[in-house]
Amino acid sequence: GTEGEEPPAEVAAQYALYDQIKGASAADLPALAEEFFDRASEELWFIGTVGALPHVGVVKNNFRNVPEEAVSDWLQQTPGNTNIEQYFKRQS
Repeated sequence: GTEGEEPPAEVAAQYALYDQIKGASAADLPALAEEFFDRASEELWFIGTVGALPHVGVVKNNFRNVPEEAVSDWLQQTPGNTNIEQYFKRQS
């Protein structure tokens, strides 16, 4: 866009490397991936110190059969793990 600022050179280089990885052949991929992770460990752009935060879901009172609590996780494919096929709307 016309607003904002360019990312630092290290970040731009990492994005460029990521673009190379997306189109890499199977033969080139291991070396590119190693370089990608080496750069990420050298730069350390973030430290994941916060995790396992609760996820909040809000539903209307007429939206029924939604569990009060459920595991929320990408691997569980939330909300699919809550039997969404059993949800229903109560008619007024």
